[in-house]
Amino acid sequence: MRNLLFLLLCAVLLGGGAAAHAAPASDGLTYTQPIVDQRSVIAGGALTVGTPIAMNGYFATDLWGINTADLDVRALLHGYQTVVWEGEKPLLNGTVLKSVDVREAADGAWVFTMEITAGLSYNDGTPITARDYVFSLLLEASPAVKALGGAPSGHWHIAGYDAYRAGETDAFAGVYLISPTTFVLEITGDAMFDFYGPAPLLGVTPYPIHVIAPGFDVMDEGEGAFMVRTKDGARGGLTAELLQETLLDPADGYVCNPRVTSGPYELVDADLVGSRAAFTINPRFAGDAWGNKPVIETLYFVHVHENDAAAKLASGEIELMNKMLNPAAVDECDAVRGISKIPYPRTGLAYLAFVTERGPGSESAVRKAIAMTLDCNALVGNNSGLERVYGYYGIGQWMAIEASQEALNALEIPFDPQGANALLNTTAWNMNEDGGAYVAGKGKIRHQDQDGILEPLRVIFARSEESGLSADVAAMLSNGLEKIGAELQMEIFSFPELLQQYYHQRERSADLFFLASDFPLAFFPPFARGEDESGYLCATSFNDAELTALANTMMSTGFENRTKYLDTWMAFQCRFMEELPMIPIYSGKYHDFYTPGLINYNIAAMGSWARAIVSAEID
Repeated sequence: MRNLLFLLLCAVLLGGGAAAHAAPASDGLTYTQPIVDQRSVIAGGALTVGTPIAMNGYFATDLWGINTADLDVRALLHGYQTVVWEGEKPLLNGTVLKSVDVREAADGAWVFTMEITAGLSYNDGTPITARDYVFSLLLEASPAVKALGGAPSGHWHIAGYDAYRAGETDAFAGVYLISPTTFVLEITGDAMFDFYGPAPLLGVTPYPIHVIAPGFDVMDEGEGAFMVRTKDGARGGLTAELLQETLLDPADGYVCNPRVTSGPYELVDADLVGSRAAFTINPRFAGDAWGNKPVIETLYFVHVHENDAAAKLASGEIELMNKMLNPAAVDECDAVRGISKIPYPRTGLAYLAFVTERGPGSESAVRKAIAMTLDCNALVGNNSGLERVYGYYGIGQWMAIEASQEALNALEIPFDPQGANALLNTTAWNMNEDGGAYVAGKGKIRHQDQDGILEPLRVIFARSEESGLSADVAAMLSNGLEKIGAELQMEIFSFPELLQQYYHQRERSADLFFLASDFPLAFFPPFARGEDESGYLCATSFNDAELTALANTMMSTGFENRTKYLDTWMAFQCRFMEELPMIPIYSGKYHDFYTPGLINYNIAAMGSWARAIVSAEID
């Protein structure tokens, strides 16, 4: 069937063929309308941007983890994505895509023939062709990535993904390379009921095959795209050994040091110890999805602790401070004369994440008991500007805005230390240090019998030294655990070290992490689609069939069926709070502070400073 499909597609592309089938698959396929940007580069113009998050240094792909600062760097360096977001709406990138043809296959799948614009190139002048987009898909779904500790991107919706990812075949059966300007994605029929429509399923970012897999090429003989060695035509190529060298080498690997890129800026220098990076305009950048080209010649991106932001803005050491959240630090920046501010609601939250594969966090009753000892309302009340959340959501998500506040409040785990003690008494953690019945009292620690050895209820808590509110959360946790006879042990890491442990990239010693996450616009719970129980896609290692089923139902409610989606989202939240792999604490508004010389900076619309800066200017 696939050979026939391949030949039919070629015939249509070469000979015209019938008009695209009018079908639900065409819903949501709207292009951006690029302008011709006539602005000139501001020669010598430079801007220093501060971030409260230290960079991890993963500047290409999200295969080895997600860090907000790294995501901003990626947005600067990697462009020409086939799909972009404008507010809540996914759009086809009109700068990149010349056309998308949609047809229904006999087996119920949908076939998207995507023609890219000719003339795009990387910053080194190498042309970007359909081959680069196909290579990106072969890379992101490769089993070699998993062998290196990465989490293969979730291209579950493309036919043949499971077999290719598992290494059962070297050809990705739902991805076809047709010509230098055309490639095809075959999307499984069940994925076409996605709430966000088909557009997000077509998202691909090109990566340079000549850098990541030198000496290899992409071929397609009708059964799907695959890699070959150019010197002898032998199939295969994306081995763990190759990617270890080209992607993960600490000095020259593409993940940490991508120099051949396609975005509005190119990397000049990066100092991860000092958490600083410098960028200059990519002169070959053809424009973002709206046609904008950057005019600020040089950017400096530096880690700035929120408590230091006001002083650095006042002195001019930084000219833009991104994603301020700490209420006290926001107030200090508000007091700096001549500084402008843009507030925007956060689409994520701060939380305590359990390690659920072992230790105290492996028991739902213990997780709930710990949650019942935390006076989160008092924490939020003592920090104006924060907002309490009672589930796995952020206040900026449309679901949280449209949901009944009463229904959201009903998700709350109440502050009830007495009830927490009663709950723990029903578990194995009901003994004292002598093996008798535990009786609450100051300094008394609960134990359980673990194969004849009395084990104390000890919670190892990991937090970042850079987080402004982590000390407050640690104090709240310490007070709560003391009330239920649990011992707290603290581990403080740099933020990159914390993420490495959380994402299973080093041995995990902690039982509980204080972290925060911002959700993508297409909210996609990591519990959905049966992803790995380990890896950053599901860092808590939590796995629950009912939660997975609800997540899948939520994602498959049909194009823009907001009522059904919201109903299922609420059911998802209820189940999440029953199982509590994470304890939600707070969300709030981000605040960006900047000097008056920065104009046309519209982060609220673009979602990140790195995207907003492309259309911004400096006076």
